Amino acid sequence: MPVKPQPFKICCLKCGFYKVIQFSSDCLRLSDMEQIPEYCPKCGSKELENRKLTKMDKIILRIKYNFTNNPEYLLKDY
Repeated sequence: MPVKPQPFKICCLKCGFYKVIQFSSDCLRLSDMEQIPEYCPKCGSKELENRKLTKMDKIILRIKYNFTNNPEYLLKDY
C-alpha cells in the first residue's frame, strides 16, 4: 500500500535558511520535486541538508493550516 512521504526540512549549512517540504500525496509529481531547492536562495550555497521536522515545526504547520484554506499545510497522521 502506498504511503505518503513525511514532511522534512531542507537546511542551509552556511546561513541557516530552511524550507519545509511537504508532498500533497503519495503519488509524487514533477511539481512536488520542483519545490526542493538545489541551492540556498538566501546565500547561494549548495551545502543543503535534509532534517526531520521538530515538534515545534509541526505545531507551526498546524497553526498555518488553521489560518489558511490551503490543504498543503494539512498534517495528517501525526
